[in-house]
Amino acid sequence: MTTETTGDCQEQKVYTKKDKWIIAVFGGLLFLVLSSPFLFSVTNKGLNLLSISSPKGGCPNAIGLILHAILFILIVRLVLL
Repeated sequence: MTTETTGDCQEQKVYTKKDKWIIAVFGGLLFLVLSSPFLFSVTNKGLNLLSISSPKGGCPNAIGLILHAILFILIVRLVLL
């Protein structure tokens, strides 16, 4: 729940059940996209271009997981502005 102050009055915005479901579904879909093997392979190729080594088996490593977690946080934050 957020509040906005306009002059002497405060308006409270209450999220409905529908709003909460929309946010949850968006978060789930965003997680599916950012955790997909295809996106990890794209990230590995990008890291190789930057001369940062990635694992040979294509499995996510700590750098990849942290990078994708940061992307998730930034995208969610931008959407919830």
